[in-house]
Amino acid sequence: MRPDARIIAILREPASFLRSLHLQMVAEPRGVPEGPARAIALEDVRRQGRKIPRNAHWPQALMYTDRVRYVEQLRRFHDAFGSEQVLVLIYDDFKADNEGTFRAVLRFLEVDDTVAAQAMHANPSIAIRSPRLHGLVRSVRVGAGPVAGSGEGDRQGPHESADAPRAAPAAQGAGSCSASPVRPTRRWCASSRSRFRGEVLALSEYLDRDLVALWGYDDVG
Repeated sequence: MRPDARIIAILREPASFLRSLHLQMVAEPRGVPEGPARAIALEDVRRQGRKIPRNAHWPQALMYTDRVRYVEQLRRFHDAFGSEQVLVLIYDDFKADNEGTFRAVLRFLEVDDTVAAQAMHANPSIAIRSPRLHGLVRSVRVGAGPVAGSGEGDRQGPHESADAPRAAPAAQGAGSCSASPVRPTRRWCASSRSRFRGEVLALSEYLDRDLVALWGYDDVG
């Protein structure tokens, strides 16, 4: 439809990205009930149409690891639009230099790159201590499920309930799994990084940039 389109891709360290994505999926009104390790373990079964949550309106969204096929995804855009129309950014660079990255995007879009930019913390990660408890609280709030009612609890805002999710501080440092707002287990973090080491190696070669060192994959077996 638009062969002159300009594409911007911003890539994040895989394990950290998957953890953030899972937190988002849990917090949504039709959120998933299980933890990240269980959700990823169920992918093969769910590809066969089984064990899909009843409230999942888009089952394909539950295929978390499909989102981390970075090189495959970039190749499709490069084949369709050419390298000149695709800007690939690394999330760590954006965090380290918001202003510089913002100006680079404006120049890529061929618009005025001297406009003032107002910094803000958008789309903060949500910390969910218990997916099941969060689901119960959400059901009460939206009037769904067997314990839904019309009491005071239904009129509380999303941050007024003691059991509701609360915004967590922004993660600091490199885009590592352990920097997630709610720290996953070391075992899950290590297994996820081991699983995606090949993708990080391929992406480093594809972009001609050492993301293995940047994302701390040089000591991952």
